[in-house]
Amino acid sequence: MPAGWSRNHKDIAQRAFTEALGAHLPAWLGDLPPIVEQLPTDLPRVATSDRQVDRLFRTADDWLLDLEIESGHDAALDRFLQYATELWLRYHQRQRTLVLHLGPPEPLTEHVDGGWLQFGVRREYVGARDAVATGARLRAQRAAPTPAWTGPDVLDVGFWPHMAGWDVPFAERVRQAAAMAAALPPEWATSALACVLGTAPAEVARAVLESLKEVQGVRSVLDVLVEEAEAEAEARGEARGKADGQVEGRQRALVTVLQARFGEEAAACPARIAAVDDADRLERGLQLAITADSLAAFLHAWD
Repeated sequence: MPAGWSRNHKDIAQRAFTEALGAHLPAWLGDLPPIVEQLPTDLPRVATSDRQVDRLFRTADDWLLDLEIESGHDAALDRFLQYATELWLRYHQRQRTLVLHLGPPEPLTEHVDGGWLQFGVRREYVGARDAVATGARLRAQRAAPTPAWTGPDVLDVGFWPHMAGWDVPFAERVRQAAAMAAALPPEWATSALACVLGTAPAEVARAVLESLKEVQGVRSVLDVLVEEAEAEAEARGEARGKADGQVEGRQRALVTVLQARFGEEAAACPARIAAVDDADRLERGLQLAITADSLAAFLHAWD
């Protein structure tokens, strides 16, 4: 693997971190329905700036779960309310907004009272968890003759540097968590290390990886993390090669029809259409574009 910690490596860790959250977050929190599907996070809307939630899942009770991971303590709920509105317009399904704060608890509002408009979020503070007790439990488990690791342990390792009670700098916390992750059994190690690196700033991740060069296991786990992501991307690309060609063709055709029919009014459409990779939806868009009385009517029907 190339030396250092590039943007590509950070992206790979984030993808693996998201997969670990989808697999283990309900058990880690203790009171969420199981997650059954990861959904696209972009919320494109014509005539507005594109919005993107942090992570979006579908839970076993057929609700949407918007998971926002925050390093700061922004008190305003406007952004989350905008996300919830866009998600409703796109999916028309009930939803939960869970804000996972990496810092300590703060007296932040969780509810918007807009008269007939009511909106609420749930805030969970990783910084309220005990780093000393968590570290002692993880070390004891690692030293046990037959350690019984679980999915929530993966997130305990990943979020460990952000918990309360440390008396060392943050970079050292990340270093200890990364070393702990690498010492886990192979089926847990890559996910745990991805969680550690996925919540750490890039400059801290680079420094930690440099300091861990000589720690047995860390580099091999990183290699597995990257190799698994690259193999998955390659397999996905082979499986979708033909479909991608069809999608690109329909995207170009739809843009051409809209620009021919509605001129400058359709200037914002190419970016919107480029975000759609469903060939059937694009085909339906072509049929609508040919018959729609106006661009607004097309967009309304297509949405």
